[in-house]
Amino acid sequence: MNNYLSILFFLGILPFIKCTSTQTSSNGQTQLVKTSMQNDITYLQDKDGFVLPDFSYAGYKNGEKEIPTLPNKIKLNPIEGDNTAHIQAAIDVLASKPLEANGFRGAVYLSAGLYKIFGQIHIHASGIVLRGAGNGEFPSSNTILYGVGDSIAERELIVFGPLKEKNPKMLNFDKVQPAKSTYIKDNIVAVGSRSFEVADASFFELGQRIVIGHTCTKKWLEAVNYGDTEGNKAWQEGQHPIIYDRRIKKIVGNKITIDAPIFYTLNRQLATTHVYPYPPFRKVINHVGIENLRIDSSYEHPEDENHVHNSVIFRMCEDAWATKCVATHFVRAGFGVEFSRQVSILNCQALDPISKIEGARRYNFEFRQGAQLVLVQDCYARNGRHHFVGGRSTCSGNVVHRCVSDAAYGNSESHLHWATGLLFDSVKEINVRKADKVLLALCNRGSWGHSHGWSCAHCVAWNYDAAEGRIVVQQPPTAQNYCIGCRGNVTNKWTFEHPIGYIEENNASQLSPISLYEAQLNAR
Repeated sequence: MNNYLSILFFLGILPFIKCTSTQTSSNGQTQLVKTSMQNDITYLQDKDGFVLPDFSYAGYKNGEKEIPTLPNKIKLNPIEGDNTAHIQAAIDVLASKPLEANGFRGAVYLSAGLYKIFGQIHIHASGIVLRGAGNGEFPSSNTILYGVGDSIAERELIVFGPLKEKNPKMLNFDKVQPAKSTYIKDNIVAVGSRSFEVADASFFELGQRIVIGHTCTKKWLEAVNYGDTEGNKAWQEGQHPIIYDRRIKKIVGNKITIDAPIFYTLNRQLATTHVYPYPPFRKVINHVGIENLRIDSSYEHPEDENHVHNSVIFRMCEDAWATKCVATHFVRAGFGVEFSRQVSILNCQALDPISKIEGARRYNFEFRQGAQLVLVQDCYARNGRHHFVGGRSTCSGNVVHRCVSDAAYGNSESHLHWATGLLFDSVKEINVRKADKVLLALCNRGSWGHSHGWSCAHCVAWNYDAAEGRIVVQQPPTAQNYCIGCRGNVTNKWTFEHPIGYIEENNASQLSPISLYEAQLNAR
């Protein structure tokens, strides 16, 4: 399947600009973003006073450093039968070593071959990489981790961070009452902001990881019509707090500057926004990754679900990565991220899930609860339902960039409960299963699922090629969603109809900038 990596370049993700339009521009630049020859960017307000946020802080080290190459410290060959303990022992040995000055321990290198895995591979310490010899189909020259059997229900084959936790308070940091807390004093902190004043900054430090928590109050729920759940159970007070997981870059008096923007306007008249230290009991690992191998799963028939559910999961990680990996024949996710920040998934493929084609399945690349500042770049998804999908009010700042979606059964989207700041940039749909099929949705999901309601706010489709498919973009109350320089049938018409979002057509030979994410990164 390695040839699919080259499809990104063979197809050419070009700036198509045939969109239903409410705005026009004569010079190829949108009315919201102006770039200069010096790579500077100027942001202009839309009619509601919003500006596009800066998405370039997604990924490893906020996009400011390249992913490191760790030296191989332990080398393994496959053994007959179950390789779970074989690989786990090597990881545990490396985890027992002290961290080097650069924060790394090194890589466990798995030479070419087939490694049958009956259990789970668990990377539980910082500074460790799991590396293979190649991600192809043939074990003679590639490393294949092959999940066998169903000894663990809904098994996650490779887990970075803790295994599934029965106590939700250990993961859901927004549910924990902090010992020390302050609140934002500004009446308005606009979308895209990186600084604000708090009542008391005396107990914060530079570089400290903090939680910014917008309370889900009755006033805020009224402002967003209780999620517009279309007759299903309305959202409840306290149910969907908006959470930003950030680090402090600067403190001047009581004014704090953070390392990445917020992606929704914080209005003190609607809700108090609390700021407090990141809970210390949440054991986060960092500088971990998986590289250059293939993850497969056994199965008995095309709708079999008694096998690997998730190929790779990053949980409670920071500055983590997956590069040049292939995940195939999973039930739910090829690559999933939850309660983690600054994760890069680069040049990876999530292919051909094996499951029923229905809900909670075939989410090839998934931003789960608490996934923030995640970059999925130059990746390829095939035969899933939601190829690139995120959701919940604890998700923000995630980017899908220069990716290909092949033969999707459903649509990429923000899935539920007011996720903020999800960017789909230079994504291409191919082998569309049905003309006018919805392939990207930034809108209200009404009564679907667990009262999904408004799935996202300040989410952006930029230079998205939906081919003959449809892009649904709707404006949520108190916020906006955007579709700029895209190809396809752009509309607000779907099961649950709401006002159309910001739609802009550029009547020029190409969109400028072609990639919003790249332009923002270059400007930094």
